[in-house]
Amino acid sequence: FEQRSLIFCTVSAPRLPEDLITTNKMIYARLHGRSRWYRDDYTDEELEAWAGKIRDSGAREAWIYFDNDRDAFAIKNAHELIRCLRRMGLEVL
Repeated sequence: FEQRSLIFCTVSAPRLPEDLITTNKMIYARLHGRSRWYRDDYTDEELEAWAGKIRDSGAREAWIYFDNDRDAFAIKNAHELIRCLRRMGLEVL
């Protein structure tokens, strides 16, 4: 990955591990929903856990894409993740 300047894509989805992979000091994650593809509303606790993983990763950039938009949870969850990251003292653009 590093030789080619590639970034691994972490995926949060049903039946997949909730591991966060950092490559080249960057994170790219697609959150589709834990229990139902595209329709799941992440809990505040789940988003706090993601924020903690991002903080602890040592990455200098994180690109988090919410694709749980079937029932319009993506924007709500993105705003909550931003709040969690800011409470942890991380800069969010």
